[in-house]
Amino acid sequence: MISIYNLSKTYHLKNENKNVDVYKNFSIELPTEKITCFIGGNGCGKTSLFYLIAGLLDKDSGTILINNKKPEETGIGFVFQDYKRSLFPWLTVLDNICLPLEQQGIKKKYAREQTRNFIEDMGFEFLSSYLDLYPYHLSGGMAQSAALIRGLIHSPDLLLMDEPLGALDLNYRFFMEDKILELQKRTKVSILLISHDVEEAVYLGDLCLLMSNKPATITNRMEVSFPYTRTQKIKHNSEFINYKKILFTDFQNSRLPIDHQITSSATTCGTY
Repeated sequence: MISIYNLSKTYHLKNENKNVDVYKNFSIELPTEKITCFIGGNGCGKTSLFYLIAGLLDKDSGTILINNKKPEETGIGFVFQDYKRSLFPWLTVLDNICLPLEQQGIKKKYAREQTRNFIEDMGFEFLSSYLDLYPYHLSGGMAQSAALIRGLIHSPDLLLMDEPLGALDLNYRFFMEDKILELQKRTKVSILLISHDVEEAVYLGDLCLLMSNKPATITNRMEVSFPYTRTQKIKHNSEFINYKKILFTDFQNSRLPIDHQITSSATTCGTY
């Protein structure tokens, strides 16, 4: 279980000389070995939450536990929103990917060997001919693949993915959606993923969470399940479309005054 209790975080805006509460006594429990997708408007605190979980941002108060351990006591992988800039330009693609292994104390020679084997085993063999090049040689899709592999290479307990597919073309986005599902099924890693695409969230998520504006709260918690394997074809099924309607309508309503809100024609399905 990923548990967050009474989390609070305030930013001080120097230019406006005011404080903004991003989180105020925010609490939630999330399942492990599943994919949980966060959806919300720009600036609502999604990325801040991931930085707080990863320990990259100090919280003002509250508790964050991953399987009853503090974040610094567990393994966390992070695929950043600007994944191209998150790859170090002075390192080759191979050395970027194997960096987490070296940080665990594995010697470079063995880290590189383990990385090459992992890439083949996980079905990213198309990257093999690019491993000795530098990140600026890579297309957006290739760079994203490298960032995803780096996030998984050290077998983390938790993988944080901040809008990992937003900058990809449609074909490669579909490929990466299916690859994320495949890798999660094989590794059983717990994934928290930020998305601005309702269809993407419903396709990937076992659980979809809709976030309000600051201070952030969860306005809809929707479990998503299908009685069959997820492939791109399910996006045309009535169950999938119904999930999308519920989430999309709630997302629209979260941004509208009450007297302008929309009544969804979709039936409630898997919500609680």
